[in-house]
Amino acid sequence: MTAVGIHTNLYQRTHRNGSKVWMVRWKDPITHKWVSRTAGKTKDEALIVEAGVRQTLLRGEEPFPDPTVSGEEPTVQEVATAFLKHSRFLRGTERWQKDALAKLNREILPKMGEVQFALLTQDRLYKFYLGLRKRGVSNSTLHKYHDLFCLLSDLFEEKWGRNENLVRGIRHFRKDFPAGPSTRDINFLNSDELTRLFEACAKSSFELAESFARFQAHTGLRRAEAQALKWSDLDPRAGVLTVRKSKSGRSREIELAKQAWQAISHLKGRGPFIFCYRDGMRPFRDSFLRPIQKAAKR
Repeated sequence: MTAVGIHTNLYQRTHRNGSKVWMVRWKDPITHKWVSRTAGKTKDEALIVEAGVRQTLLRGEEPFPDPTVSGEEPTVQEVATAFLKHSRFLRGTERWQKDALAKLNREILPKMGEVQFALLTQDRLYKFYLGLRKRGVSNSTLHKYHDLFCLLSDLFEEKWGRNENLVRGIRHFRKDFPAGPSTRDINFLNSDELTRLFEACAKSSFELAESFARFQAHTGLRRAEAQALKWSDLDPRAGVLTVRKSKSGRSREIELAKQAWQAISHLKGRGPFIFCYRDGMRPFRDSFLRPIQKAAKR
């Protein structure tokens, strides 16, 4: 859009992970260079931001003023505040957003909020991490804190025009804080216990309980992965099962055991999804969990 020397437009930017975000771009009236900023995940959001940019330019002011103009370095608190409004945070899952907010509010901001971000040296960060570890925080959780600091550093580099990424420049973090084996105890059922579980599931009022339990036992899929399966994801002749919706976001192929196919073959014809009622409707996701938990208790 243009009006009286005001030039703005919108475009989509694709991140390395495949997600897309709308960007607003305008021509600086003084330098005549194009400047871009994140405008939102949808075009409607971006149009609102673009309108605000145009109004700001018409008043002779600078959109998204750079905090470094004042000569003051941003603090961790200021970078975190900007991060919570940025697409890197907004496009995350609800669960991840809650986890990131908890880490910011409970540990990072109370201890590091007033520190200038440019002073986040390896020594300062390591003291922070070691303090958490002394309180019993595992190295795998420290990795999550470090990953969050990396995202903040990415924004600091982008928004405040830095030529180096302070946190990502730490080369040996994973070597210095190696992730140890899981501390969770996992008890695998033997064949006799599985048989008793299947018998208990067969008595459940939930008609899919036994089929689901047998299928899970012979595939090892996560509950959500199995619930999302369609018949088109199976190739019984080749003995291959394709998992398209996984926790990592990547599809993978696994062996389709004969016992797994036998557990679900009688469900074919109900609908496109494997685990659905006779009328083709899909059960609520927690409908699978409670009946099997009750069967396991029995």
